[in-house]
Amino acid sequence: MHRVLDDDPGLYGIPASVLAELDAEADRLEASLVRLDEAKAALRAALAEREQDLRDILSRIRWIANDLYNNPALDAADVARTGLAVRDTVYTPHVPHTPVSLMATPSCDGTVRLKWERSGNSPTTIFEVEASRGGGGWEVLATTTKTKATLAGFAPGIEARFRVRASKNERTSLPSPIAVVYPAVGDRPVLAEAA
Repeated sequence: MHRVLDDDPGLYGIPASVLAELDAEADRLEASLVRLDEAKAALRAALAEREQDLRDILSRIRWIANDLYNNPALDAADVARTGLAVRDTVYTPHVPHTPVSLMATPSCDGTVRLKWERSGNSPTTIFEVEASRGGGGWEVLATTTKTKATLAGFAPGIEARFRVRASKNERTSLPSPIAVVYPAVGDRPVLAEAA
C-alpha cells in the first residue's frame, strides 16, 4: 500500500510529508526489531555461558567432594567440617523378602508342582526350593528366578514338606511357610462329627 501511495501521493490526498514520517517510523521500527533480535541473541549467549559455568563449577565441586570422601586421612568429623554430609560409603545390601503363599500340588507320577508369590522381590532374586522327606532334614532341591518349580521323586503317600527362601547379594530371607503333601496321620485335619 505504501508503494502505491509513493507513486502518486496527491492522487489519494496524502501529503508527501506524512509519507516521509511514515517511512521514518517504519525505519525506526525495523531498527528496533533488529536491536531486539540482537539483544535476544546476546541473552541466549549469556544464559548458555552461565549454564556452562554452572556445570563447570558443579563438576569441580563433585571432584573435590569425591576426593574428600575417599581420603583415608579424613574421618567423619573432618568431612562434616567441610560442609559435606557425612555418609556411609559401604554398600549394605538388604535381605530379600520372605516368599509367601507357597502351594504344593502332588501328582501320581511322583512330581510335585510348587508355586509361590514373589513378595516384592526383584525378578533377579534367586529362590531356593527346599524339601524335607518323611520328617528328615531340609535340602535344597532347586533354584530358580521364577515363582514356580516342579520337583520329581516324591512317592505318593509319603509325607514331604516344602519351603522356599529368597536369595540375593549373598543375603537370604527367612523360609516361607511350609507346604505339606501327603501329611502324616497325626497332621491330617480331623472333622468333628455333628452332635
